[in-house]
Amino acid sequence: MGGVYALLLAMRNNRIGAVVGLDPSFIGGQPSYAYKYWEAPYYDIARIKAPLMVLYRGTDGSDKKWDIVDSLRYSDRYLIQIPQPRPC
Repeated sequence: MGGVYALLLAMRNNRIGAVVGLDPSFIGGQPSYAYKYWEAPYYDIARIKAPLMVLYRGTDGSDKKWDIVDSLRYSDRYLIQIPQPRPC
């Protein structure tokens, strides 16, 4: 959940210079018991103006949920895919 809290911190504090997500939880599926961060009182995607860099594992990203990343329209977004290692 570190990626979620980095986003929430950037929503609360405009002095944050950048947000970096290392395979962040906000692009993965959430179990039903997980914290519903989008219901937090200070959750406001329009407040994030800092650049966002997401490094993620996978083949093509089709298994990820990109709706939050796509909604950050006031933030420059950088998506970097780390390919799965090949078996030896």
